[in-house]
Amino acid sequence: MPKIAIFLTLVFGAALCAADFWQSKPFTEWSDKDVNRMVTDSPWAHRVSVSTGSAAPAVAPAGDRRGGVSPTDPNDPSQPPMGIPRTGNPGDATVGGVGGGLGSGGPGSRDRDDPLNGQSGQSLTLFVRWHAALPIKQALVRSKYGSEAGTSPEAKKFLERPEPNYLVSVSGLPKTLLQGDIEKLKQAAKQQTSLNVKGRAPVGPADVQFTPNDQSVDAFFAFPKAVPFTLDDKEIEFATKIGALTVRYKFRLKDMVYNGKLEL
Repeated sequence: MPKIAIFLTLVFGAALCAADFWQSKPFTEWSDKDVNRMVTDSPWAHRVSVSTGSAAPAVAPAGDRRGGVSPTDPNDPSQPPMGIPRTGNPGDATVGGVGGGLGSGGPGSRDRDDPLNGQSGQSLTLFVRWHAALPIKQALVRSKYGSEAGTSPEAKKFLERPEPNYLVSVSGLPKTLLQGDIEKLKQAAKQQTSLNVKGRAPVGPADVQFTPNDQSVDAFFAFPKAVPFTLDDKEIEFATKIGALTVRYKFRLKDMVYNGKLEL
């Protein structure tokens, strides 16, 4: 084999090895490790360490994999987060049957000013995700349906449904957040949450919902796409304050291109 051919083969092989898994293989071939990375440490999902005793969070290094989450996201791909518009089914604004059980107050409830039950000064590891971005949806489908991710009609329907909103989630919140007036918490979070781009007015959420799971709470923020973001915006900062917790993270849009398209 000519030297130039050997050189090109080595270069091409090195490029394939260096490519991120979401660029080098279809989602149906993603491993559990790939899925876990997609939902915890990828251009669409990041780990954020928040001090409960401080208004300013610190972002954990990208290589810090302590803690982590199960590859199985608690939000079933076939069931959108409660209260968030069920895109693809006009007129059906909420997911039926899961909205109850989050009543305000109850035994042991604390004032909304202390949603952490006196746990200030500790550090929480949260995950911020663009939940409706196609790579995240594919990771959820791969986790739920396994080897049938590419053939399941339900998976296909979930992946192909239109998404009229940007959906950003924050997972890992303490369950004590829900021990009080939930509507008051939602309204306060709605007023103190935004997507920020330099030179543009902040975009606030149209809807905010909280979904409890076994060990924690996930918050979902639906932002309208009336004025879509583009690669020219370069960075988008997600910022929110939920109870006493302030969460911020800047996403680089050039890293969020998938199959030649900006995926948010």
